[in-house]
This record gives sequence, C-alpha cells and structure tokens, in this order.
Amino acid sequence: MTSRRDFLKGSAALAVALAMPGLFSMDPRRALATEGITPSPQWLTDYVAALDRPHFAPLNTVFDDLLDDDGNLCLLIYDVLRGQLLSGLKTEAPMPIASSFKGPVLFYFFDQVDASVWTSVPVQYWGEKFKENIPAQYQDAWSQHYSILNDLFNTIVVSDNNSTGRLLTYVARQQGSDAPLALFNDWSHNVVGVSQISALGGWNNGVPAGYENTDLRFTRHTATLDHQQIQFNNLMTARDLGLYYIWWQSQMNEQSRSVGEELLSWRLDERRSNIEKLAFEYGGTSYSKNGSLSEAETGVYVVVTDGGILNLPDFGYYLIAVLAGDADSRTPRFFERIGDVVTGVYADEVKAYSAADDEDLAQIAFYEEYMLSMYPANTDISLDEWNYGFVKTEGIQAFRSPAETLPIRNPVISSSRFGVHLLMQGALIRYRPINAEWVELIPDSPKDNVQYKMGAPMFIRSRDLHPISTDYGNLIPYFTDSTVTADDKMVVIDIQRRELTLFEKEVAIIKTPTVVNDVDTPRGGHVVTTKWFSCSMQPWAPGVPFTTYFHVDGFAIHGSPWQRWHKTVNSENIYGRTSAGCVNVPNWTVTLGEYTRPLDELVFRWLGGVVEPERKVYEYGTYEHPTVRIYVIDYPRDLNDYYRPPNMAQRGTPWGPVIEQLENIDLTAPDSFWESK
Repeated sequence: MTSRRDFLKGSAALAVALAMPGLFSMDPRRALATEGITPSPQWLTDYVAALDRPHFAPLNTVFDDLLDDDGNLCLLIYDVLRGQLLSGLKTEAPMPIASSFKGPVLFYFFDQVDASVWTSVPVQYWGEKFKENIPAQYQDAWSQHYSILNDLFNTIVVSDNNSTGRLLTYVARQQGSDAPLALFNDWSHNVVGVSQISALGGWNNGVPAGYENTDLRFTRHTATLDHQQIQFNNLMTARDLGLYYIWWQSQMNEQSRSVGEELLSWRLDERRSNIEKLAFEYGGTSYSKNGSLSEAETGVYVVVTDGGILNLPDFGYYLIAVLAGDADSRTPRFFERIGDVVTGVYADEVKAYSAADDEDLAQIAFYEEYMLSMYPANTDISLDEWNYGFVKTEGIQAFRSPAETLPIRNPVISSSRFGVHLLMQGALIRYRPINAEWVELIPDSPKDNVQYKMGAPMFIRSRDLHPISTDYGNLIPYFTDSTVTADDKMVVIDIQRRELTLFEKEVAIIKTPTVVNDVDTPRGGHVVTTKWFSCSMQPWAPGVPFTTYFHVDGFAIHGSPWQRWHKTVNSENIYGRTSAGCVNVPNWTVTLGEYTRPLDELVFRWLGGVVEPERKVYEYGTYEHPTVRIYVIDYPRDLNDYYRPPNMAQRGTPWGPVIEQLENIDLTAPDSFWESK
C-alpha cells in the first residue's frame, strides 16, 4: 500500500512534469536524466547567478521548523536542469568541511594530471591489489600507474586520508612544487572560482617530508559552532562545495565526467551517505562525497558534510550541499525534507514564489535612491588621505589589484529573505583613491573584518561608492534646549517591545522601533564607551555606519542597512527579527529639532558623534568628559532598579514620569512600518 508521503511525492512530480513541457520525455514521470544529460557551459553561469541571491530561493522557509537557534546548518538544493536554486541557507558561511573536500580533490587531479594516467585502466580495477586479477590488456598500465590509481580509489571510495595527501603531493611533484595545499587552493580560487573563505589550511596525512603540509594563508580561519568562533584548518562554504561539482560537470571533458561519475557512485558495501540514501530511495544515482567530524575533533559536537550531484530518473538532476553542525539529532530530518523538495512535494510553492522577485529588487533600487537623496554628492575627495563612502548597490565586485584581472568573491552573508553581500548596499567604507576609476579600501583597525575575510589589499571601482562628508558625524548637542548636557541625556531600550527612546531632561523626544536580541543584548545601565563613524564588526558585518559602543563585550547602537527598513520591516515582523546582540537603529528619515535626517545618523551624532573619524575614540565617562547613559530593560518598571543620570538625580526627579512616558508616547515610524508585507 502506498504511503501518503509517497503518494504526494508522485503526484507532485507528475504535476511538475505536465506543467513544464520540454523538460521531460513522453512519459511525464521520466525526467531527462534517464535519456542522458548533455552538460552545458551555461550551467556554471546559471549557478553563480543563482547563488548570488540565495535569499530568493523559494523553499528556504520549508526548513524553518528544523532550524535551531545556533544556526549551524549550511544547505543548498539546486535544480541543475532548470538553473534554479530551490533552497539556500547560509550558503556562504564557513564550516569545517571534513572529507567532503575529497570530491574537489578528484576534480583537481583530473584537471592537472594527464588523462593517459587515469584513463589507462577502467575504474573497476583501481582498487585491485593483485596483478593477476587484472585483464591482460590492462596489466602493463596497471603496473605502471597502480599506486596513484589505488590512491584515487581509496580517497573517494574508502575516504583514506593518507591517500588524499599522496594525491595532492603527486600533483605538486609533477609541477615541481613543494606546496601541495597552496597549489590546490590557487587552482580552486583562480580556475574554479571558489571564494577566499574556502581553502585547505593544513593536511598532515600522506604528505611526505620535504613538502609543505600547511598553507599559512588559511590556517587562521574560523567557523562559528554553537555560538563559538573555532579555528579549523579546512573550511568551505556550501556555495563553494557545490561550485566544484558544477564546474566539473559543465567545464570538464567527457572523460573527466564519465570516470568521475563512476568513481563517485562506487560503493563497497551497503553503508550509504545521506545523499546516497536519497538516490537509493528514489531509484537514482549519486555522484557525491561525504564526511564527518566527531565531537572530540570539533570540541563542540558532531559535524556532518555531504555534497554532490543527485540524479533521479523520475524527478530530475540536482546539486546538493549540506554542512551541518549538531548533526546527530537533526541530519536525518533535514534529508527527509530534502527528499520532499527534490521529488516535487513543494512544486506549487516554487511556482508561486517567483512573483516576489520583482518586489525585492524594487526595494533594493528604492534604497539606493533614498541614500543618494540623503547624502548629496557634493563631498570633496582627498587624494592623499582617507575618505568615506556608501556602497551604492548590492553585489559589487572587489579585486586584489586596481584592475579587473584578479577578482575577489563578495559573498552573500545572510540566507534570509533579506540577504545581503559582505560589501553590502549601504555599508559605509573608508577608502583612498588610486585613480579616477579605482579606490583602495582602508582597514578601520588591524582586525578589520572585510580585509580578514576577503584578503588584503582590496580594491573596488570608484563608481560603486557614493562619497559622503564626515560632517555627518559632527556632534548634535541637543534637540530641544541649549542648556542640555550629556548628563541630561539618556537612551532607554525596551527589549520586549523592540523600542528605543531618547530623553533630554527626562522628556522623551522620540520613540522608535529597533531590532535587538532577546537573549544576547545585555541588560543593565551602561554608558557610551567608544564611537566609530564606520566600523567592521565580527563575524559578518563590514562598514557598519554610525556605531556607538556601550559595553566592553562589543555591543553597540548602530545603523543597520541590511534590515531594509523602508520596505521590509513592519510592526508585525519586527518581533521575528534579531540582531547578534547589538541595537539596530532604523535609517528612515525623521525630524528632530532643526534636523531632518536619517535616524541612525541623528542618534549617533546626538550620542556624541566623532571628533576624528579615522580612529576609535575612547570616551569612558569622567567629570571633564561626561557620556550619555544607556539603559537596556525588559519592561519600563525595571528602571527602578538603576541609578538615575547625574542631573536627573540632582534635580530629584524620580523614575515615575519617565516610566509613564515610555508606556504612553507614540512610536515614530513611517507609514510603511504600519503596513503588512
């Protein structure tokens, strides 16, 4: 008897087949995969374009109920034949790659070693140990190449680590190099096009003495597991793991594809990886490589990695990459849901979602127009020193030199519906002009996140930046009364209501929505500590504008262009948004006193602004240099637990009137905030 789940899968596949003539043969349940697929170079172009916008994937929300709060799941499901990303969650977040990197090592070997070596003997004999078991016509070639063919077999089928090291060393020796890892990384970045985030930093197994078993360029990279930054030698992203497979299928020759498919689908026993289980369940084949790291190896929990092509004759041809932390408990559930996706259970959702693309693109264009109207292009550019400018549009390209010959990947740092690139639209970047066409980005500190993640030096086209004057960081001492001092000001942040309120002399001058973190935003009474016109925050937030720190652990009040305040934030969904612990301030326009400006800028300047934007300024409160008090609470009544600002205490004003205003004054927000989206 057919189960309800199997019935739904079969029905969905039939519906998709009937709705899309031309992609299926006469039998609508039989996809092109059974007729033989002719790879196209266009596959690579389509994949790169789709993965540049993972937040547009139609089925991201399918996995919402399976995600936990640590967010350590990186997933992509890509329909190769249609060129459509079906789901993309944290596709460019680095994760320890485990043995899944051995699939890319195989493609590297094919590309760098003459085909006469790896086509000399059929794959079925690569694992043989005795010459007498080899057909006579292959015995001479087997004797000549046995060692390296056996290493290829053991690397992929047995997942032997020493064999992997010997493969990498074999390529290096043929090229006269003693740096096997660096050669693989350079090939990955310069030939395949993976990002600088993905690389092999170290591999001791099988690399003989006299050869480098590290690539020092990548030994300090970290991944976030269970809210901890942990250093791993070998990191990759789901996007890059998938890119290797698309590159292999679309850019390499038929020999490389056929030999690779045979080897990657070879199994010694009935044990199967997660992608292999899907292939078995639905009558297909997988060309994939998996791996795992134990709790002892990660120091946190089990990590499972799996990536490759899933060829399902009745359903389609898919690329899948999964890098999952805390994998023991949730990986089986994720792959069951992935099975539903690739067999068409969510076909209606895929069809309905495409209409939302135009709306999201329109809001990106709207933000660019708004930004330019608020910061007119009338700023003098210094040719010798630093300047500041907003990144004008999404998806700008970065380069290693002031030319278009050495591009650096500008990755997407969020897989939500509102995903943005590392060099995001609205990021406020410090730079130095090189010539009329190029600028060099200048780190704001030795730990600048943009430089660390993407490589230094880094250059972008001047046309991608909109210069702004540092005058937009000048102090605004008051909005209401010229007698107001820093000791008369305070900020109250209500975590439960997602509200930020500014006070001058116990009078609320504005209450605005904000995005915080229910757990991590630190409660208590604080003071302004340091201020940056623009700074880069860990782990994935470069060029954060108008930043005011108030806590020694790095929590701040700052602008947040990634929230897309004008078009995507409203009174309903703001409670579902979260920060990493900081307080995200809207950038919509408000009028306070004599100023009509973006609110994030006004709050920053009212909190003290900056005297020297090019450096961090420490401003711990003193009698000579008082700073503004900041109170982070769960409920207005919690203020009763804290000391009052100095002038408020001197005037003898209790917390009662302040609490009453917090309860009763209206929010200041544009009409768009009150509209459903």
